[in-house]
Amino acid sequence: MLMVSLGTGIGGGIVIDGRLYEGTHRMAGEFGHMVVEVDGPPCPCGNRGCWERFASGSALGELARQDARNGLTPRVLELAGGDPVAVTGEHVTAAAIDGDPDALRLMARLGRFVAIGIANLVNIFDPQVVVVGGGLVKAGEVLMAPVRASLDGLAMGARVRPQVPVLPASLGERSAAVGAGLMAMAAAPGADGGVVS
Repeated sequence: MLMVSLGTGIGGGIVIDGRLYEGTHRMAGEFGHMVVEVDGPPCPCGNRGCWERFASGSALGELARQDARNGLTPRVLELAGGDPVAVTGEHVTAAAIDGDPDALRLMARLGRFVAIGIANLVNIFDPQVVVVGGGLVKAGEVLMAPVRASLDGLAMGARVRPQVPVLPASLGERSAAVGAGLMAMAAAPGADGGVVS
């Protein structure tokens, strides 16, 4: 199982046989920093074109601010009090859930970028399932539907395996925090060694 946490940035986890894979230096799961566009925008990590610059809540906010400055998202701009600088991903999500076509277009664009990264992960790990958590999962199907639609055909092996299910985390935006807490408990003296149940 892969868990992708979509929030301000992008994090994640790799669960193999019920155990979280941490990597040699305990840094596995930094999915947001795989480069998807070598000449893309700068990332705070020091690289350019990291996945989270295109597929996170921060990226959604930036897309929406650009559109608001160009007069392309009037409902989103209204929710932000008329100030394009104040537009956030939350405004886009609220408008999309209400059915605003401009916000739905932005969510579809974000969904495509999310799917590109997930397809890369599927090609590497061939997981049984991909679970999506983090703040953006509150958008529900206005995000998940375009992610699934865009993922179709992006991952290799479509003729020999079914599309990997992409499901929202049952703990929603709290999923990464709960997982981190469980890791800390598992690392405590006398713990069972980090079995995920």
